[in-house]
Amino acid sequence: MPLGLVIFDTLSRSIPGGDENETKDMTQVVAAADRIRDEFKAATIYVHHSGKDPTKGARGSSALFAAADMVMLINEHCGTMEKVMDGVAGERFPFSLEVVELGYDCDGDPVTTCLLNATETAIAPKKAKIKGIASIALQTLNEEIATNGVQLPETSTIAKGVTGVRLDQWRERFRIRYGDDKDSAVRAKAFWRAKDALLSASAISISDQWVWVL
Repeated sequence: MPLGLVIFDTLSRSIPGGDENETKDMTQVVAAADRIRDEFKAATIYVHHSGKDPTKGARGSSALFAAADMVMLINEHCGTMEKVMDGVAGERFPFSLEVVELGYDCDGDPVTTCLLNATETAIAPKKAKIKGIASIALQTLNEEIATNGVQLPETSTIAKGVTGVRLDQWRERFRIRYGDDKDSAVRAKAFWRAKDALLSASAISISDQWVWVL
């Protein structure tokens, strides 16, 4: 039977001794995928993890992203096209998981797997409670977008039709709301901690200089 698809799950487990942060190691990963493609006429997929902030893309060197023909982010039961060679980035494909039984093992326990079923909308993630400085920061971001928001340029990390503002615009409005009487170092620390809390709560997204509310 001819091969059609080869999946490495995960990239990190597939390069023992390699460093995903090193460009030279990632170029070897790319070379391996190219060799499989050329010799077996098969597509290759690397399952890879994002960092703590999924909006900043995959962990490690950017060489893998640059070489890939397609990159899809899987998060909260939805696949989002972050990069498509000769295609449209930003498309989203929500799905649900259906557990099915394949049979039983030697102990009589059921062996199961999951089927992906396309849905109309993504399953809404549970929102973390936003409070304290993070709540103030989110309020100021909404105010800044309402006042000075612009439609952001569509990129591999920004979907079409998103309205947001520059990060420095949000920071300036936060400074005014938080108070000029505060020490600048204290104020800056409060802003960045609030930003990280909102990212962790999936309340906002950031790409390069742009920020917007989810």
